Amino acid sequence: MAKMVLCNTKKPKLLDQKRGYLNTLKFRLFTDVTGGVITGTTQAGDFTEVVDTGYPSGGTFPNFATPSLNGSNQAEATSSPITWTFNYSGGTPFTIKGYYATDVNDGGLVLSQFAASPVSITGAGQTYTLIPKMLDDTMP
Repeated sequence: MAKMVLCNTKKPKLLDQKRGYLNTLKFRLFTDVTGGVITGTTQAGDFTEVVDTGYPSGGTFPNFATPSLNGSNQAEATSSPITWTFNYSGGTPFTIKGYYATDVNDGGLVLSQFAASPVSITGAGQTYTLIPKMLDDTMP
């Protein structure tokens, strides 16, 4: 079966239809995931979420901007940075291995990703910043 080709000028418009939903997702950080891998069947309950009084349990909303066409002819929407500042309330170091986002209505997992490099939190005042970005350029 031949692949459908999207007109470059309309790719941002299609991604913009998803933007409303993307802005309702709750972004969360994890320190571990069951089995150590993320697959298409991974569920929100498989992640061990960060626990710290400086970290809002339940996640943080993104703020995706209007999509545009990038230099690779992909529709791209980037969120404002999400920054968490930790109080180190447990007094025990922990390592952020990545993030995941859940549907605000049913709590189901929508997307997840390991960080490029894990980040260790070893004291109060340390921060972690995530800049979510969505790319969209194909259809099945």
